[in-house]
Amino acid sequence: MTSRKLKFERLLKKPIFRSVVWNVAGGVIHKCSLFIAITLAGRLLGQKSFGELGYVRSTINSFTSLAGFGTGSALTKFISEFQEKDAKSTASFLLFGLSFVSILALSIAIAIFFCASLIAGQVGKIELTSKLQIGCLLVIGISLTSALFGALAGFKEFLKTAIAQMVTGVIALPLILTATYYYHVEGAIVGLFLAAMIQNALMAWGLYSICRQRQLKFSFREMPKTARTMLCFSLPLVLSGLMIGPMNWLADSIFAKSEEGLAELGVYFAALQINLMIQTINLTLGQVLFPYCVENIAKGSKAFEAVNILLPWAIGLAVTLPVLIFPELLNLIWGDKFARDSLRIVGVFECVTAIIIASKQGIARDVIAKHRVWLSFLSSLVWGVTLIVFAFLLQDLGAIGRSSAAVSAYLVNTVIFIPIFIMQGVCNRRLVVCLPAMAIWSLLGLIVFLQLQFNISVPVRLLILLASASFIGLALKTIYKKFTLEKSALIHS
Repeated sequence: MTSRKLKFERLLKKPIFRSVVWNVAGGVIHKCSLFIAITLAGRLLGQKSFGELGYVRSTINSFTSLAGFGTGSALTKFISEFQEKDAKSTASFLLFGLSFVSILALSIAIAIFFCASLIAGQVGKIELTSKLQIGCLLVIGISLTSALFGALAGFKEFLKTAIAQMVTGVIALPLILTATYYYHVEGAIVGLFLAAMIQNALMAWGLYSICRQRQLKFSFREMPKTARTMLCFSLPLVLSGLMIGPMNWLADSIFAKSEEGLAELGVYFAALQINLMIQTINLTLGQVLFPYCVENIAKGSKAFEAVNILLPWAIGLAVTLPVLIFPELLNLIWGDKFARDSLRIVGVFECVTAIIIASKQGIARDVIAKHRVWLSFLSSLVWGVTLIVFAFLLQDLGAIGRSSAAVSAYLVNTVIFIPIFIMQGVCNRRLVVCLPAMAIWSLLGLIVFLQLQFNISVPVRLLILLASASFIGLALKTIYKKFTLEKSALIHS
Protein backbone atom coordinates (compact mmCIF):
# COMPACT_ATOMS: atom_id res chain seq x y z
CA MET A 1 0.00 0.00 0.00
CA THR A 2 2.85 2.36 0.88
CA SER A 3 4.60 1.50 -2.40
CA ARG A 4 1.46 2.32 -4.39
CA LYS A 5 1.06 5.60 -2.52
CA LEU A 6 4.66 6.58 -3.30
CA LYS A 7 4.17 5.74 -6.98
CA PHE A 8 1.02 7.85 -7.08
CA GLU A 9 2.80 10.77 -5.40
CA ARG A 10 5.61 10.54 -7.94
CA LEU A 11 3.05 10.49 -10.75
CA LEU A 12 1.41 13.65 -9.40
CA LYS A 13 4.75 15.47 -9.57
CA LYS A 14 5.34 14.63 -13.23
CA PRO A 15 4.72 17.56 -15.64
CA ILE A 16 2.92 15.36 -18.16
CA PHE A 17 0.42 14.21 -15.51
CA ARG A 18 -0.39 17.78 -14.49
CA SER A 19 -0.64 18.77 -18.15
CA VAL A 20 -3.04 15.94 -18.93
CA VAL A 21 -5.20 16.73 -15.88
CA TRP A 22 -5.46 20.45 -16.68
CA ASN A 23 -6.00 20.06 -20.40
CA VAL A 24 -8.48 17.21 -20.12
CA ALA A 25 -10.40 19.00 -17.34
CA GLY A 26 -10.66 22.15 -19.44
CA GLY A 27 -11.43 20.19 -22.59
CA VAL A 28 -14.13 18.06 -20.98
CA ILE A 29 -15.89 21.09 -19.47
CA HIS A 30 -15.70 22.98 -22.76
CA LYS A 31 -16.72 20.12 -25.03
CA CYS A 32 -19.48 18.84 -22.75
CA SER A 33 -20.88 22.36 -22.51
CA LEU A 34 -20.74 22.66 -26.29
CA PHE A 35 -22.35 19.22 -26.72
CA ILE A 36 -25.20 20.19 -24.39
CA ALA A 37 -25.61 23.53 -26.18
CA ILE A 38 -25.73 21.89 -29.63
CA THR A 39 -28.13 19.20 -28.39
CA LEU A 40 -30.53 21.71 -26.84
CA ALA A 41 -30.22 23.93 -29.92
CA GLY A 42 -31.14 20.90 -32.03
CA ARG A 43 -34.23 20.29 -29.91
CA LEU A 44 -35.21 23.94 -30.45
CA LEU A 45 -34.55 23.89 -34.19
CA GLY A 46 -36.06 20.56 -35.14
CA GLN A 47 -34.81 17.95 -37.56
CA LYS A 48 -34.71 19.93 -40.85
CA SER A 49 -33.26 23.15 -39.38
CA PHE A 50 -30.66 21.15 -37.46
CA GLY A 51 -29.76 19.49 -40.75
CA GLU A 52 -29.21 22.99 -42.18
CA LEU A 53 -26.96 23.90 -39.25
CA GLY A 54 -25.04 20.65 -39.64
CA TYR A 55 -24.59 21.18 -43.38
CA VAL A 56 -23.30 24.73 -42.82
CA ARG A 57 -20.80 23.46 -40.23
CA SER A 58 -19.75 20.64 -42.56
CA THR A 59 -19.17 23.15 -45.36
CA ILE A 60 -17.16 25.45 -43.12
CA ASN A 61 -15.09 22.55 -41.75
CA SER A 62 -14.17 21.57 -45.32
CA PHE A 63 -12.47 24.97 -45.72
CA THR A 64 -11.08 25.20 -42.19
CA SER A 65 -8.46 22.51 -42.86
CA LEU A 66 -7.11 24.72 -45.66
CA ALA A 67 -7.37 27.93 -43.62
CA GLY A 68 -5.55 26.39 -40.65
CA PHE A 69 -2.87 24.95 -42.98
CA GLY A 70 -1.60 22.59 -40.29
CA THR A 71 -0.35 25.61 -38.34
CA GLY A 72 -1.48 24.29 -34.94
CA SER A 73 0.52 21.06 -35.21
CA ALA A 74 3.49 22.91 -36.73
CA LEU A 75 3.59 25.45 -33.90
CA THR A 76 3.38 22.69 -31.30
CA LYS A 77 6.24 20.78 -32.91
CA PHE A 78 8.65 23.66 -33.57
CA ILE A 79 8.00 25.65 -30.39
CA SER A 80 8.45 22.51 -28.25
CA GLU A 81 11.73 21.81 -30.09
CA PHE A 82 13.23 25.32 -30.01
CA GLN A 83 11.82 27.07 -26.93
CA GLU A 84 14.69 26.05 -24.63
CA LYS A 85 17.59 26.39 -27.05
CA ASP A 86 16.72 29.12 -29.58
CA ALA A 87 14.47 32.00 -28.51
CA LYS A 88 14.91 33.79 -31.85
CA SER A 89 13.61 30.80 -33.84
CA THR A 90 10.77 30.29 -31.36
CA ALA A 91 9.64 33.91 -31.83
CA SER A 92 9.96 33.62 -35.60
CA PHE A 93 7.83 30.45 -35.79
CA LEU A 94 5.19 32.03 -33.56
CA LEU A 95 5.05 35.28 -35.54
CA PHE A 96 4.86 33.58 -38.92
CA GLY A 97 2.34 30.95 -37.83
CA LEU A 98 -0.18 33.37 -36.32
CA SER A 99 0.22 35.94 -39.10
CA PHE A 100 -0.11 33.36 -41.86
CA VAL A 101 -3.20 31.65 -40.45
CA SER A 102 -4.92 35.00 -39.77
CA ILE A 103 -4.44 36.26 -43.34
CA LEU A 104 -5.35 32.93 -44.95
CA ALA A 105 -8.46 32.42 -42.79
CA LEU A 106 -9.71 35.94 -43.53
CA SER A 107 -9.16 35.46 -47.28
CA ILE A 108 -11.04 32.15 -47.32
CA ALA A 109 -13.90 33.59 -45.24
CA ILE A 110 -14.33 36.42 -47.77
CA ALA A 111 -14.30 33.89 -50.64
CA ILE A 112 -17.01 31.78 -48.94
CA PHE A 113 -19.16 34.88 -48.38
CA PHE A 114 -19.22 35.73 -52.09
CA CYS A 115 -19.56 32.09 -53.24
CA ALA A 116 -22.30 31.13 -50.75
CA SER A 117 -25.07 31.15 -53.38
CA LEU A 118 -23.06 28.81 -55.63
CA ILE A 119 -22.44 26.39 -52.74
CA ALA A 120 -26.13 26.41 -51.76
CA GLY A 121 -27.23 26.07 -55.38
CA GLN A 122 -25.20 22.92 -56.03
CA VAL A 123 -27.42 21.00 -53.60
CA GLY A 124 -30.59 22.78 -54.71
CA LYS A 125 -31.09 24.50 -51.33
CA ILE A 126 -30.78 28.21 -52.12
CA GLU A 127 -32.23 29.07 -48.69
CA LEU A 128 -28.84 28.10 -47.22
CA THR A 129 -27.12 31.10 -48.85
CA SER A 130 -27.52 33.58 -45.98
CA LYS A 131 -26.62 30.91 -43.42
CA LEU A 132 -23.41 30.08 -45.28
CA GLN A 133 -22.54 33.78 -45.50
CA ILE A 134 -22.81 34.07 -41.72
CA GLY A 135 -21.02 30.75 -41.31
CA CYS A 136 -17.90 32.10 -43.03
CA LEU A 137 -17.10 33.76 -39.70
CA LEU A 138 -16.50 30.30 -38.21
CA VAL A 139 -13.51 29.81 -40.55
CA ILE A 140 -11.73 32.65 -38.77
CA GLY A 141 -12.75 31.55 -35.27
CA ILE A 142 -11.86 27.87 -35.67
CA SER A 143 -8.56 28.49 -37.52
CA LEU A 144 -7.32 30.92 -34.87
CA THR A 145 -8.33 28.50 -32.10
CA SER A 146 -6.22 25.73 -33.63
CA ALA A 147 -3.17 27.99 -34.07
CA LEU A 148 -3.32 29.53 -30.58
CA PHE A 149 -3.91 26.13 -28.97
CA GLY A 150 -0.95 24.71 -30.89
CA ALA A 151 1.32 27.55 -29.74
CA LEU A 152 0.36 27.17 -26.07
CA ALA A 153 0.78 23.39 -26.33
CA GLY A 154 4.29 23.93 -27.71
CA PHE A 155 5.13 25.99 -24.62
CA LYS A 156 3.41 23.28 -22.49
CA GLU A 157 1.27 26.01 -20.89
CA PHE A 158 -1.78 23.80 -20.48
CA LEU A 159 -3.12 25.63 -17.45
CA LYS A 160 -3.75 28.69 -19.64
CA THR A 161 -5.58 26.64 -22.27
CA ALA A 162 -7.60 24.91 -19.55
CA ILE A 163 -8.72 28.24 -18.05
CA ALA A 164 -9.67 29.53 -21.51
CA GLN A 165 -11.70 26.39 -22.19
CA MET A 166 -13.43 26.39 -18.81
CA VAL A 167 -14.46 30.05 -19.03
CA THR A 168 -15.65 29.58 -22.62
CA GLY A 169 -17.58 26.47 -21.64
CA VAL A 170 -19.48 28.36 -18.96
CA ILE A 171 -20.30 31.23 -21.35
CA ALA A 172 -21.00 29.17 -24.50
CA LEU A 173 -24.06 27.29 -23.23
CA PRO A 174 -26.34 30.27 -22.47
CA LEU A 175 -24.88 32.26 -25.38
CA ILE A 176 -25.62 29.64 -28.05
CA LEU A 177 -29.04 28.76 -26.64
CA THR A 178 -30.18 32.39 -26.39
CA ALA A 179 -28.99 33.16 -29.92
CA THR A 180 -30.68 30.01 -31.26
CA TYR A 181 -33.97 30.74 -29.48
CA TYR A 182 -34.27 34.25 -30.98
CA TYR A 183 -32.52 33.88 -34.36
CA HIS A 184 -32.77 30.12 -35.13
CA VAL A 185 -30.04 28.65 -37.38
CA GLU A 186 -28.36 32.02 -37.98
CA GLY A 187 -28.30 32.65 -34.24
CA ALA A 188 -26.71 29.26 -33.53
CA ILE A 189 -23.93 30.02 -36.04
CA VAL A 190 -23.25 33.45 -34.51
CA GLY A 191 -23.28 31.92 -31.01
CA LEU A 192 -20.67 29.34 -32.05
CA PHE A 193 -18.50 32.07 -33.58
CA LEU A 194 -18.70 34.30 -30.49
CA ALA A 195 -17.85 31.36 -28.22
CA ALA A 196 -14.78 30.58 -30.37
CA MET A 197 -13.62 34.22 -30.30
CA ILE A 198 -13.99 34.44 -26.50
CA GLN A 199 -11.75 31.39 -26.20
CA ASN A 200 -9.30 32.90 -28.71
CA ALA A 201 -9.12 36.16 -26.76
CA LEU A 202 -8.34 34.31 -23.52
CA MET A 203 -5.68 32.13 -25.16
CA ALA A 204 -4.15 35.14 -26.95
CA TRP A 205 -3.83 36.93 -23.60
CA GLY A 206 -2.15 33.86 -22.11
CA LEU A 207 0.24 33.66 -25.07
CA TYR A 208 1.04 37.37 -24.74
CA SER A 209 1.98 36.89 -21.07
CA ILE A 210 4.28 33.99 -21.99
CA CYS A 211 6.04 36.08 -24.64
CA ARG A 212 6.59 38.90 -22.15
CA GLN A 213 7.83 36.52 -19.48
CA ARG A 214 10.31 34.88 -21.87
CA GLN A 215 11.20 38.24 -23.42
CA LEU A 216 10.71 36.96 -26.95
CA LYS A 217 11.72 39.51 -29.59
CA PHE A 218 9.82 39.36 -32.86
CA SER A 219 11.46 40.16 -36.17
CA PHE A 220 10.58 39.59 -39.82
CA ARG A 221 14.22 38.90 -40.77
CA GLU A 222 14.01 35.14 -40.27
CA MET A 223 10.59 34.96 -41.94
CA PRO A 224 11.62 33.41 -45.32
CA LYS A 225 13.53 30.57 -43.65
CA THR A 226 10.77 30.04 -41.07
CA ALA A 227 8.11 30.04 -43.80
CA ARG A 228 9.92 27.34 -45.79
CA THR A 229 10.38 25.12 -42.73
CA MET A 230 6.80 25.42 -41.52
CA LEU A 231 5.17 25.11 -44.94
CA CYS A 232 7.23 22.03 -45.85
CA PHE A 233 6.12 20.43 -42.59
CA SER A 234 2.49 21.54 -42.93
CA LEU A 235 1.88 20.73 -46.60
CA PRO A 236 1.29 16.97 -46.14
CA LEU A 237 -0.95 17.73 -43.13
CA VAL A 238 -2.97 20.17 -45.22
CA LEU A 239 -3.32 17.71 -48.08
CA SER A 240 -4.39 15.08 -45.56
CA GLY A 241 -6.92 17.50 -44.04
CA LEU A 242 -8.25 18.35 -47.49
CA MET A 243 -9.10 14.69 -47.91
CA ILE A 244 -11.21 14.74 -44.73
CA GLY A 245 -13.18 18.00 -44.49
CA PRO A 246 -14.04 18.41 -48.20
CA MET A 247 -14.77 14.69 -48.66
CA ASN A 248 -17.16 14.75 -45.69
CA TRP A 249 -18.80 17.86 -47.14
CA LEU A 250 -19.08 16.23 -50.59
CA ALA A 251 -20.69 13.14 -49.02
CA ASP A 252 -23.12 15.38 -47.09
CA SER A 253 -23.92 17.22 -50.33
CA ILE A 254 -24.76 13.95 -52.09
CA PHE A 255 -27.35 13.15 -49.41
CA ALA A 256 -28.61 16.77 -49.10
CA LYS A 257 -29.80 16.90 -52.73
CA SER A 258 -32.85 14.70 -52.15
CA GLU A 259 -36.20 16.20 -51.16
CA GLU A 260 -35.86 15.12 -47.52
CA GLY A 261 -32.08 15.36 -47.61
CA LEU A 262 -31.63 18.04 -44.95
CA ALA A 263 -34.07 16.30 -42.61
CA GLU A 264 -32.15 13.02 -43.04
CA LEU A 265 -28.88 14.84 -42.45
CA GLY A 266 -30.44 16.27 -39.28
CA VAL A 267 -30.77 12.70 -37.96
CA TYR A 268 -27.21 11.87 -39.04
CA PHE A 269 -25.74 15.01 -37.44
CA ALA A 270 -27.64 14.28 -34.22
CA ALA A 271 -26.00 10.85 -33.91
CA LEU A 272 -22.68 12.30 -35.09
CA GLN A 273 -22.40 14.49 -31.98
CA ILE A 274 -21.35 11.48 -29.85
CA ASN A 275 -18.57 10.78 -32.36
CA LEU A 276 -17.48 14.45 -32.43
CA MET A 277 -17.44 14.68 -28.64
CA ILE A 278 -15.08 11.69 -28.38
CA GLN A 279 -12.86 13.06 -31.15
CA THR A 280 -12.57 16.46 -29.49
CA ILE A 281 -11.84 14.99 -26.05
CA ASN A 282 -9.10 12.84 -27.59
CA LEU A 283 -7.86 15.82 -29.62
CA THR A 284 -7.60 17.80 -26.38
CA LEU A 285 -5.66 14.93 -24.84
CA GLY A 286 -3.54 14.69 -27.97
CA GLN A 287 -2.52 18.34 -27.75
CA VAL A 288 -0.90 17.46 -24.42
CA LEU A 289 0.64 14.20 -25.61
CA PHE A 290 2.04 15.47 -28.92
CA PRO A 291 4.94 17.60 -27.59
CA TYR A 292 5.87 14.77 -25.21
CA CYS A 293 5.51 12.36 -28.12
CA VAL A 294 8.13 14.36 -30.04
CA GLU A 295 10.47 14.17 -27.01
CA ASN A 296 9.89 10.49 -26.24
CA ILE A 297 10.37 9.16 -29.79
CA ALA A 298 14.16 9.46 -29.33
CA LYS A 299 14.03 7.99 -25.81
CA GLY A 300 12.11 4.91 -26.94
CA SER A 301 9.79 4.93 -23.91
CA LYS A 302 7.63 1.79 -24.08
CA ALA A 303 5.24 3.01 -21.39
CA PHE A 304 4.63 6.29 -23.20
CA GLU A 305 4.20 4.49 -26.54
CA ALA A 306 1.55 2.23 -25.00
CA VAL A 307 -0.31 5.10 -23.32
CA ASN A 308 -0.23 7.15 -26.54
CA ILE A 309 -1.94 4.35 -28.48
CA LEU A 310 -4.23 2.80 -25.85
CA LEU A 311 -5.55 5.82 -23.93
CA PRO A 312 -7.55 7.43 -26.80
CA TRP A 313 -8.99 4.02 -27.67
CA ALA A 314 -9.95 3.44 -24.02
CA ILE A 315 -11.70 6.85 -23.88
CA GLY A 316 -13.58 6.09 -27.08
CA LEU A 317 -14.69 2.71 -25.78
CA ALA A 318 -15.74 4.09 -22.37
CA VAL A 319 -17.96 6.81 -23.86
CA THR A 320 -19.49 4.82 -26.72
CA LEU A 321 -20.11 1.44 -25.11
CA PRO A 322 -23.25 2.52 -23.17
CA VAL A 323 -24.66 4.22 -26.28
CA LEU A 324 -23.73 1.24 -28.47
CA ILE A 325 -25.66 -1.12 -26.20
CA PHE A 326 -28.47 1.37 -25.44
CA PRO A 327 -28.81 3.45 -28.65
CA GLU A 328 -32.32 4.47 -27.54
CA LEU A 329 -30.52 7.00 -25.33
CA LEU A 330 -30.16 9.16 -28.44
CA ASN A 331 -33.94 9.39 -28.79
CA LEU A 332 -34.17 10.54 -25.16
CA ILE A 333 -31.40 13.10 -25.67
CA TRP A 334 -32.77 14.60 -28.88
CA GLY A 335 -36.49 14.47 -28.12
CA ASP A 336 -39.66 13.85 -30.13
CA LYS A 337 -38.59 15.90 -33.16
CA PHE A 338 -35.84 13.36 -33.86
CA ALA A 339 -37.57 10.22 -32.55
CA ARG A 340 -37.36 7.55 -35.24
CA ASP A 341 -35.85 4.09 -35.59
CA SER A 342 -33.20 5.33 -38.03
CA LEU A 343 -31.62 7.43 -35.23
CA ARG A 344 -31.04 4.24 -33.23
CA ILE A 345 -29.38 2.47 -36.20
CA VAL A 346 -27.31 5.51 -37.15
CA GLY A 347 -26.25 5.79 -33.50
CA VAL A 348 -24.87 2.23 -33.60
CA PHE A 349 -22.87 2.96 -36.75
CA GLU A 350 -21.54 6.25 -35.36
CA CYS A 351 -20.38 4.50 -32.19
CA VAL A 352 -18.38 2.04 -34.29
CA THR A 353 -16.92 4.90 -36.35
CA ALA A 354 -15.96 6.77 -33.17
CA ILE A 355 -14.18 3.71 -31.75
CA ILE A 356 -12.22 3.17 -34.98
CA ILE A 357 -11.13 6.83 -35.05
CA ALA A 358 -10.17 6.71 -31.36
CA SER A 359 -8.05 3.60 -31.91
CA LYS A 360 -6.04 5.43 -34.61
CA GLN A 361 -5.54 8.84 -32.96
CA GLY A 362 -2.38 7.77 -31.15
CA ILE A 363 -1.03 6.36 -34.41
CA ALA A 364 -1.77 9.69 -36.11
CA ARG A 365 0.44 11.48 -33.54
CA ASP A 366 3.24 8.98 -34.16
CA VAL A 367 2.94 9.54 -37.92
CA ILE A 368 3.64 13.26 -37.42
CA ALA A 369 6.28 12.85 -34.70
CA LYS A 370 8.18 10.29 -36.82
CA HIS A 371 8.01 12.51 -39.93
CA ARG A 372 5.82 10.12 -41.94
CA VAL A 373 3.15 12.70 -42.74
CA TRP A 374 2.90 11.63 -46.38
CA LEU A 375 1.58 8.28 -45.14
CA SER A 376 -1.17 10.24 -43.42
CA PHE A 377 -2.03 11.92 -46.72
CA LEU A 378 -2.22 8.58 -48.57
CA SER A 379 -4.36 7.13 -45.79
CA SER A 380 -6.76 10.08 -45.95
CA LEU A 381 -6.88 9.88 -49.75
CA VAL A 382 -7.95 6.23 -49.72
CA TRP A 383 -10.49 6.99 -46.98
CA GLY A 384 -11.93 9.94 -48.93
CA VAL A 385 -12.31 8.06 -52.20
CA THR A 386 -13.93 5.11 -50.40
CA LEU A 387 -16.34 7.44 -48.58
CA ILE A 388 -17.54 9.06 -51.82
CA VAL A 389 -17.97 5.69 -53.56
CA PHE A 390 -20.13 4.36 -50.71
CA ALA A 391 -22.03 7.68 -50.51
CA PHE A 392 -23.08 7.33 -54.16
CA LEU A 393 -24.05 3.68 -53.67
CA LEU A 394 -26.07 4.33 -50.49
CA GLN A 395 -27.54 7.79 -51.18
CA ASP A 396 -31.14 6.47 -51.29
CA LEU A 397 -30.90 5.25 -47.67
CA GLY A 398 -30.81 8.73 -46.10
CA ALA A 399 -29.25 9.02 -42.65
CA ILE A 400 -28.56 5.28 -42.45
CA GLY A 401 -26.79 5.43 -45.81
CA ARG A 402 -24.65 8.39 -44.74
CA SER A 403 -23.50 6.71 -41.52
CA SER A 404 -22.97 3.38 -43.34
CA ALA A 405 -20.75 5.13 -45.89
CA ALA A 406 -18.65 6.64 -43.09
CA VAL A 407 -18.13 3.43 -41.13
CA SER A 408 -17.38 1.48 -44.34
CA ALA A 409 -14.72 4.01 -45.35
CA TYR A 410 -13.02 3.79 -41.95
CA LEU A 411 -13.10 -0.02 -41.98
CA VAL A 412 -11.55 -0.22 -45.46
CA ASN A 413 -8.91 2.36 -44.54
CA THR A 414 -8.01 0.52 -41.32
CA VAL A 415 -7.66 -2.87 -43.00
CA ILE A 416 -5.36 -1.39 -45.68
CA PHE A 417 -3.20 1.01 -43.67
CA ILE A 418 -2.66 -0.58 -40.25
CA PRO A 419 -0.35 -3.23 -41.83
CA ILE A 420 1.45 -0.43 -43.73
CA PHE A 421 1.93 1.61 -40.53
CA ILE A 422 3.33 -1.47 -38.80
CA MET A 423 5.73 -2.28 -41.66
CA GLN A 424 6.91 1.35 -41.76
CA GLY A 425 7.63 1.33 -38.01
CA VAL A 426 4.99 3.95 -37.20
CA CYS A 427 3.23 1.77 -34.64
CA ASN A 428 4.02 -1.48 -32.87
CA ARG A 429 2.14 -4.59 -33.93
CA ARG A 430 1.92 -5.81 -30.31
CA LEU A 431 -0.25 -2.79 -29.46
CA VAL A 432 -2.73 -2.85 -32.36
CA VAL A 433 -3.11 -6.39 -33.74
CA CYS A 434 -2.30 -8.53 -30.71
CA LEU A 435 -4.72 -11.22 -29.49
CA PRO A 436 -6.42 -9.07 -26.77
CA ALA A 437 -6.96 -6.24 -29.28
CA MET A 438 -8.51 -8.64 -31.79
CA ALA A 439 -10.73 -10.00 -29.01
CA ILE A 440 -12.02 -6.47 -28.30
CA TRP A 441 -12.85 -5.90 -31.97
CA SER A 442 -14.57 -9.29 -32.17
CA LEU A 443 -16.68 -8.45 -29.11
CA LEU A 444 -17.69 -5.10 -30.63
CA GLY A 445 -18.64 -6.83 -33.89
CA LEU A 446 -20.81 -9.29 -31.96
CA ILE A 447 -22.56 -6.45 -30.08
CA VAL A 448 -23.30 -4.58 -33.32
CA PHE A 449 -24.69 -7.76 -34.93
CA LEU A 450 -26.95 -8.45 -31.95
CA GLN A 451 -28.19 -4.83 -31.88
CA LEU A 452 -29.10 -4.80 -35.56
CA GLN A 453 -30.64 -8.28 -35.73
CA PHE A 454 -32.42 -8.84 -32.41
CA ASN A 455 -34.62 -6.97 -29.94
CA ILE A 456 -32.73 -7.66 -26.71
CA SER A 457 -34.36 -6.95 -23.36
CA VAL A 458 -33.00 -4.23 -21.09
CA PRO A 459 -31.82 -6.57 -18.26
CA VAL A 460 -29.88 -8.70 -20.75
CA ARG A 461 -28.29 -5.59 -22.25
CA LEU A 462 -27.27 -4.41 -18.80
CA LEU A 463 -25.47 -7.72 -18.27
CA ILE A 464 -23.83 -7.35 -21.71
CA LEU A 465 -22.68 -3.83 -20.78
CA LEU A 466 -21.13 -4.91 -17.47
CA ALA A 467 -19.50 -8.02 -18.94
CA SER A 468 -18.19 -6.12 -21.99
CA ALA A 469 -16.78 -3.26 -19.92
CA SER A 470 -14.99 -5.72 -17.62
CA PHE A 471 -13.60 -7.73 -20.52
CA ILE A 472 -12.41 -4.66 -22.43
CA GLY A 473 -10.76 -3.19 -19.32
CA LEU A 474 -8.94 -6.46 -18.66
CA ALA A 475 -7.87 -6.78 -22.30
CA LEU A 476 -6.46 -3.23 -22.44
CA LYS A 477 -4.62 -3.80 -19.15
CA THR A 478 -3.17 -7.03 -20.56
CA ILE A 479 -1.95 -5.29 -23.72
CA TYR A 480 -0.27 -2.54 -21.68
CA LYS A 481 1.39 -4.88 -19.18
CA LYS A 482 2.60 -7.36 -21.78
CA PHE A 483 4.03 -4.62 -24.00
CA THR A 484 5.82 -2.69 -21.24
CA LEU A 485 7.09 -5.78 -19.41
CA GLU A 486 8.70 -7.15 -22.58
CA LYS A 487 11.27 -4.37 -22.45
CA SER A 488 12.06 -5.05 -18.81
CA ALA A 489 12.59 -8.75 -19.54
CA LEU A 490 14.91 -7.96 -22.45
CA ILE A 491 16.96 -5.51 -20.38
CA HIS A 492 17.23 -8.03 -17.53
CA SER A 493 18.35 -10.81 -19.86
